[in-house]
Amino acid sequence: MIIILKLMDILNERKKLYEKIEYIKQNNTEEKTTKTMKIMKKLLTNIMSNPEELKYRIIKTTNKVINEDLMNTNGILDLLENLGYFATNDGNFILESTDLNNIEMCLNILNSDISVYNEKEYIKETSQQMMENPQVKKEMEIKRKKLEEDKKQKERINQLIEADKEERKYRFTYK
Repeated sequence: MIIILKLMDILNERKKLYEKIEYIKQNNTEEKTTKTMKIMKKLLTNIMSNPEELKYRIIKTTNKVINEDLMNTNGILDLLENLGYFATNDGNFILESTDLNNIEMCLNILNSDISVYNEKEYIKETSQQMMENPQVKKEMEIKRKKLEEDKKQKERINQLIEADKEERKYRFTYK
């Protein structure tokens, strides 16, 4: 019973983290969200790699990148709070907890989101490069013309089928 309760707590925490990240994605531009996710990934990776070092547990809001690209993100404060960060008197944020389960769960969610974004960017860049290639442009034009011809051929066939239906309808009614 205790194990089930513990698993339910873990799932509940993961759901909360997921919801916080989804809120960020829905309430910021894609560019802003991507920058935020990459910064959070870097911060959390540093904590996981160096769990005992306090310097990795502090988010310094005086840092230009942190201040502009992270702290101005809609929903980031809720995410930081959910991860266990507390605001300090000097405006920075510190992670006091030594329990890294939420950090690890958040990092997994971020990695998943970032790899989806990277895949989209790769596809977009590759498509753009392909469309700039003269050979690809020529092949695409040939395929476009073929599709147009096929469409016209299909329309002609449909017209013939309709005409044949009409002819058959009259042929059987005059007998």
